[in-house]
Amino acid sequence: MTKLCFRYLPRPQFTNLNKHVFPVYFSLQLGLVLLTAATYPPQSLLSLVRQGHWSEYMPLALNVLMAALNAGVYGPRTLKLMVERTHQETRDGARKARPDVPAQDRELPEQQQTDTVVSDAMRLLKRTFSTSHAMAIHLNMIAMIATVWYGFSLASRVQFTLE
Repeated sequence: MTKLCFRYLPRPQFTNLNKHVFPVYFSLQLGLVLLTAATYPPQSLLSLVRQGHWSEYMPLALNVLMAALNAGVYGPRTLKLMVERTHQETRDGARKARPDVPAQDRELPEQQQTDTVVSDAMRLLKRTFSTSHAMAIHLNMIAMIATVWYGFSLASRVQFTLE
């Protein structure tokens, strides 16, 4: 969804969409992993604590940590920087895109790109945004790996008996 929105929406609308979608996504991510931990079979978190196998609780702990970092630190920071970058573009007068022009045609011709001066503040914002965004992406990737790990550890406890 994000890739399509980035491609077809003008930046202000794309930024506005992300401001509303990603806080919900990160909150749901954290809430669902906490719900998963709370419903650990057979007796919720008590079973997890009593068994004490790191292979059982480590993926859930890792998932909670990644979701909490995204919900509390990197998600809000990335959104704040995205909004600030949009404001800086306006201050710099760098926004050349028109909403009626398709996204793939929004790039300035090569001869005009050399004339566009990027302010130091914009360079810093872009670098900071890229770092924060990359962290959020990597935290999501680690959380997905931890989810698959948890699924395998849960599935390994399933016992089939033939009668």
